[in-house]
Amino acid sequence: MGSLHKKITTYFFLILFTGYNSSITLFVHTHIVNSVKIVHSHPYNIFKCAKNKKGEKTPLHHHTKNEYELIHTLSHFLTIVFFFSTGIKAVEKLFAKFILKKVDTVFLHFYFFFANGFRAPPLIVNH
Repeated sequence: MGSLHKKITTYFFLILFTGYNSSITLFVHTHIVNSVKIVHSHPYNIFKCAKNKKGEKTPLHHHTKNEYELIHTLSHFLTIVFFFSTGIKAVEKLFAKFILKKVDTVFLHFYFFFANGFRAPPLIVNH
């Protein structure tokens, strides 16, 4: 059962990664809202586009104000998460290579001291 679960998980993440990568690579487009360019990507019909005054293709779909804010928030959130996780990994590598000393000594001898019997109670001596 474990190997079936592993295969399903592997193919699921492979399909998810391929779909996400295709979505962000193939469907990038720009919207101009209040003279601000908003660049994002999501699947849409690339054959239904209009040409603007400059001859650039623009999609014929539109988003609401809330959708634009969500796109903006998610873009910044994902960027922050990426740089934060990359920074943590870089610091780990630096610590491992330069700061943390590697111990080359292997401790092969362990000594165990014990008694084969009961221990006497502590002795209280009063002067």
